[in-house]
Parts: sequence; structure tokens; C-alpha cells
Amino acid sequence: MMMQKKFWMIPILILFLIGIYVNPLKEKSLTDKLYPQRPIHVFFEAMATQPAFNGMIEMVQLPKDDPKIFVWHRFPNRAKLVDLKEINAIELDITPGEGQLYEAKHKLLQALELLLEKYPQSPLIIYTNMNNYVYLFDGLLQNFPNNRIKHVHLYEDGLGELFSRVSYFNSISFTKQAIADLKNYYYGNDENRKLPEYARYMMHYIMPVTYHFYGYSTAVKNKLLSDNFLNLMKEATFKDIDFEKVAKKLSSEEKNLLYRLVDFDYEKYKKLSKENKIFLFFGGYYLGMGVHLYHAETNYLSYLTKKYPDYYFLLKPHPSYESLNRDRFLEQAFKGVPIEMVNPKIPYEIFIIAGLLPDKISGHCSSSFYTLTDEILDSYIPYSVYEKGVNLMQGIDFSKAVDLSKFVPKEPYFFDEKIKKNGKAEYLLMDKNDHVFLYNERHSFKKENKNGKDIFCFQENCFIPYQKDGLTHWGVYEDIYIEHPEWKDELIYQSENRYCRKNKKDCGVVQKRGIELEICWEKSSCEFFIKQKEGQYTYRKVNINKTLEKEFVVQHNHWQDKLILDANDRYCREQESDCGFVKEMTNGIEICWEYWPCETFKKEDSGIYKK
Repeated sequence: MMMQKKFWMIPILILFLIGIYVNPLKEKSLTDKLYPQRPIHVFFEAMATQPAFNGMIEMVQLPKDDPKIFVWHRFPNRAKLVDLKEINAIELDITPGEGQLYEAKHKLLQALELLLEKYPQSPLIIYTNMNNYVYLFDGLLQNFPNNRIKHVHLYEDGLGELFSRVSYFNSISFTKQAIADLKNYYYGNDENRKLPEYARYMMHYIMPVTYHFYGYSTAVKNKLLSDNFLNLMKEATFKDIDFEKVAKKLSSEEKNLLYRLVDFDYEKYKKLSKENKIFLFFGGYYLGMGVHLYHAETNYLSYLTKKYPDYYFLLKPHPSYESLNRDRFLEQAFKGVPIEMVNPKIPYEIFIIAGLLPDKISGHCSSSFYTLTDEILDSYIPYSVYEKGVNLMQGIDFSKAVDLSKFVPKEPYFFDEKIKKNGKAEYLLMDKNDHVFLYNERHSFKKENKNGKDIFCFQENCFIPYQKDGLTHWGVYEDIYIEHPEWKDELIYQSENRYCRKNKKDCGVVQKRGIELEICWEKSSCEFFIKQKEGQYTYRKVNINKTLEKEFVVQHNHWQDKLILDANDRYCREQESDCGFVKEMTNGIEICWEYWPCETFKKEDSGIYKK
């Protein structure tokens, strides 16, 4: 009898021990306790393709009943492709064109307020580009309780973006003070609070964050990331994006939904791959790369079609609108050749997920190239112009790099001989702000003679030929009048960037950076001049902004940042390395960046200068 009394306590003891062991594992976070309903998944990407595509991959794996809201700039009108009610999703459309961050953010915040009324106890899970964090979270944390955000997924827009940013980490020391500044910026009451530089990589100190990097393991393996950056990320949670693993993980139903979201015709490309050997060529982001390179790229693509005559060529343009004029020309240039234009908005990685990886690949460098075998990667064109000297292709076989200068034609601007006969044809030109235009038969050029030199003017832009490496190149022509403290004179174009004074035998190399002109004289040192009006420059010896404050805030379509005056009379962004000269205008300012075109900003009542 005593034995039976003892045994009845054993089940109670077991349940007690199980409770002690299990409860801590099931302990809910504060967010889970406050908001027990299904989470609202927020997908925000108003700039790039890659982070939006990664958001799509996450979306197709979510429970269909979970509420979802998304804005994808390069993937508009998804409702035409997918029944959004079927996956409980809301789509927000924004104005076509690049850089609609502010419009997208405000529309999202307004829509979230309505959605949170419907789901008053739902936490938020955010999926966004690392570039967007400051715009998005400033709005979210000001309008919603801090603990309402359950988790954040931050996506890097390609390995090149990572390299171009963390290359500065060798000279930056991240301290406890920087982390304290970050917390104070979002949660503090200090009116002078400051967002630390490169805070995009410090967000895990203030909220649950997972960073998603493309090729991160490869970068670590090849020692391409600084110790400062790696130490910062030791406490972070991150995932290395691997599309081959994604392909194995997704179910057939999830893949089909992804194909529809991307607008990828799986059956079409499956049939093409079955009947042909496929060569995929990547078009580039063309803005500012030099017009002669467009023609060189076309010649190189023509070379590849001859090198692989039995291949079916797919041309995958860059999804930016800057590339569209160029793509029109490419489409015309390859009539009669088995080449097809892939929808620019379709990410290349969908071919990997679909199991339709091309037989050969070439084109402008992409993070995807890190995952390709030597057999598939035929060659690549390194980006070296607009990435400010950052070598994006470290760790890849340099023997496969293509020198486009070897493919530059002798007359790079003109597409055909008609232009020499009647002055009308299709041709590419770049204006003084490095914007590329495709001119057609509605436009004509006019030949002029300036100081004994033949120049060609197209509307307001004039170009002059010069010889280099045995080839004819074309440069932007501008009349240059200099006002020096000791003299006034006109500069006469000689060759490439070399100019000479008209009234004295004094020559130098001229470099233009926005409104600044640098002349490195052959017989003396370099001097700097500031543009006063078109073609006229004065010697720069003092700050040209007499009343402008040393620090002020600028709101751009792509970003918001503080500009700070440096020792060289330039204004530099606090969060990035971009600098330029600022010229005061009525009700605003004009900023002429060193590496970007001039832009105007209007002063708001708040004191912020807005584009």
C-alpha cells in the first residue's frame, strides 16, 4: 500500500520536470506577448532589383494567411500576374522612374496605419534594402511602438555594394560611443542626436536583425573584408544568399508563385534551353561610363556571336532606365543573329532557381559571377568607372577580364554611314553631365570650326574628336574663359584634356569636376577655378558661399543627409563619401558633385533643402 502511494507521485514529478525544461524554450518575447496575432510582413524596396527579388523568395515561403504589404519599385503591377487575395497581400504602386524613396515610404506608412487597424495586435516583420533603413525606420519608429517590430531582414544590393562601403572600414573605428549614438538617435530625446556613419551595419544593436549578404563567405575566404568590419559583425546574425540552396528548398508550388511574381516565362526558357546551347550576356549600368564604351561593348558582343556561332544568345539588360536607349540600339544591331532581349526587370538568378543555368555567361560583372564555374564563365567586363576605383571582381580569374578599349571603333558615335551623307541617323551621345541620349532621324548635327578645330554640335552639346592609342575618341567641347588674379584669357583645346592659353604659350591638363575646373600647368603647379556661368571660370581662393551655413540637411530622392563644409570649400555628405561645390540660388542651392551631375534643391520652411 505504501509502495502504491509513492508511485502515484512519479507522473506528477515527471510533468513538473518537463515543465521546468520546456518553458524556457517556449518563453515568448515581449513583442509576442503584446501582439499575439499573425505578423504583418512588410516588403519595402524602392530602388533596386536584388533586394526586392530576395523579398519575393521570402514571401512565397510564408503562410498564405499571414498579412503582407509590399512596394517593389522595379516590379510594379504584380496584381496583373498574381491573385494577391490568394496570398493575403496588398500592393502599393509608386511613380515610375528611379529613386522614389520618399513617395514609397509615405505611402507605406499610410497603408500600414490602415492595416494595423485591421490587425491591432500584429507585430511587424520588415524586409528591406540596407540602403533604405534610415528612411524607413525613421518613419516606422516615430509612428509605431518600438517593440512592435518583431524582426528586420536587411539585404545588401550585391557584393559590389558591400565592397564599396566596407573598403572605408580600415580607417573607421567603431566604439561603444557609436552604438550609444545609434540608440540615442532612434530612442533618445536629444535634439542634436546624430546617426553614426555606416549605421546600416549596426542595426542589430537596437533591434532583432538578420543581415543577408551575397557572396559574404567568398569575401571572408578571400580576405576581402577588413578586421574592423568583421569584428563589428561578430555579434550579428547574417545569412549568405545562395540561390542554388534556395532552388533545392523551394517546393514546386512556391517556385511557380515566384515565377509569376517575377513574370518569368519558365516554359519558354525551358524550351529554348532544351533546343539550344544558351549564351547569356549581362548589360551594364551605363550612366557615366563613356560613350565609346557602348560601341566597344556592342563590338565585343558581336565578337562573341562569331566566337560561338552555334549558340543562342540572350541579352539581359540592366533594369535601370539609363540603359533603355542603349538596349534599343542593341536590339537593332543584331538583326539576323539569333539573339533575344530578356526583360530587363527579370533577375538573372531566377535562371538558377529554375534549373536553367545558361551554358556560357559574359557581360558586366555581377555578384553572381562568384558562384559560376570556369566552364560557364566565359569572360567579364569589370566595372571601374562609377565604382570609384573599387575592384569588384577580386577573387575571380583576372585572365577572363575584358579590356573594352580593344573593341572601341574608330568613329564610336555614329551607327551608320548615313550621317556622313545627310546629317541624319541614329547615334549615341553623352552630354556635359554624362547623361546618355539616343538621337534618331528627327535630330541633326552641325559641323563648326572653333580656333581651327572641327567640332560637331548636337542641339546644345558640342563634341570634338581626338586621337588616342591609334583610335578616334570624342570628348565634350566647351569654350573656356579664365579669369585669374593676374590675367584673363581663353583656353584653346589641343588634344584630349590638354589646353593652352590663347595669348601666351602656357599649357596644362584640364579636369572638370562639376562646377570646379582644375588646371595642372606644365610649367607650374595646379590651380582651381569655379564656374560663374557657361564657359566662364574664376580663380578659387575663398569659399564661394558667403551666407550658407557650414552644416545643413539635404533631402534627395535617394537619400537624406547632412552636408558639412570641409577645408577645401567642398560640402561633403556625412554618411557617404560624396562631395561637391554648392552655389547659392534664389530660394535654394545648386550642388555640383565631383562624380555626379549638378542638382538643385529648394529650401523648405523647416530649413531642409529638398530636391
